[in-house]
Amino acid sequence: MIYEFKCHDCDLVLEHLCSIGEQPSYKKCPKCGKRCEQTIYAPYVATSGMSNSSLDVAIGRDAEKRWDRIHQRQEVRDKVRKESGKPALTKVGQDEYKAHNRPLDFVPTNGK
Repeated sequence: MIYEFKCHDCDLVLEHLCSIGEQPSYKKCPKCGKRCEQTIYAPYVATSGMSNSSLDVAIGRDAEKRWDRIHQRQEVRDKVRKESGKPALTKVGQDEYKAHNRPLDFVPTNGK
């Protein structure tokens, strides 16, 4: 975690990086020798040295990859529609689509 301290007299701000279990305390300012106090704010957890990403970071990366893939597939479909001039597509492979003019089949979902 990164802890922030501020000197009351010279307004020097100090940051201290340490593990979560460690609680640093600056009693004296290294610049003027007066008293320092920890600034109260939401803690920042440093993830740069961690072997496993935090859950938010991992989910964010995963979501970004998925959205990129969705946009890539949409670009492929749009290109096929534009080149063929046909409104409908059928998927024939991983990233392959066949254009056609056949209307979509209606499949009832409520049993009627």
